[in-house]
Amino acid sequence: MKIRLLIAALWGALIGLLTFAAGPLAWTSPHTVIATLQIVLTYMLVPGLIAAAGVGSLGIAAVINALIHFGICFLALGFLPTLKRNTVHE
Repeated sequence: MKIRLLIAALWGALIGLLTFAAGPLAWTSPHTVIATLQIVLTYMLVPGLIAAAGVGSLGIAAVINALIHFGICFLALGFLPTLKRNTVHE
């Protein structure tokens, strides 16, 4: 349970910090792989950026993104043992 909480907290913090790099992420690179990664990360930041547009603070956007992604990661990691048990055949 503790490792699940730690991974979810680290993922939420990473996405929250990436919210501050939303501007540079929106300018796509000429390299296909990097441009694809930038587009995916930008889409992951959209919920917090919408909130930032409403409130006017990028800090609030970072907190919102961190909380959203913490929750998604925490729930996803909870389903992992069930998925592993159902897909691994002995």
